[in-house]
Amino acid sequence: LLEKFEICFALPNADGYLVSSLLTPHRPRVVCSLQVPPRGVLCRVYRFSFLPFFFFSRLMIRVLHFMEPVDYWRTGILAYQDSTKVLLEYVTHTSTAALCVRVWGAHSARFLRYLMETIEVLLKGWYKVRYSIWVPCGCDRCVLARVIDSTERLDTRHKP
Repeated sequence: LLEKFEICFALPNADGYLVSSLLTPHRPRVVCSLQVPPRGVLCRVYRFSFLPFFFFSRLMIRVLHFMEPVDYWRTGILAYQDSTKVLLEYVTHTSTAALCVRVWGAHSARFLRYLMETIEVLLKGWYKVRYSIWVPCGCDRCVLARVIDSTERLDTRHKP
């Protein structure tokens, strides 16, 4: 019943279940030290004024059905499939919430499309939440400065 309502996920190579709400709230070291390539990263940022608590848990469980996890925490997941990596992070600040999606590797366009479809099905069908999608700037200045990094303020942006 818990799997049906996407509250937990049976781990394929272990004798246990993943319950995302019980995960650590801290970003793992593997993700903090991750070397994301400066070019070739496809990004989307979904911005919300409100997002229900269990949205990211459901999204994480859906992603685990088609990708292998590298590491995960309460508000993020790093996963891969073949030579493509995905970093999903749910970031909150005082008045804004955002879901940062980053994909890179051989099949990044295909996985970004699949992730966007999965996110939009959840948002429109289940939660009926209003949101906006931002495509971060890809100019040399932003790429080199890593303005897209979710640890920075969400309102940091410039015009190329």
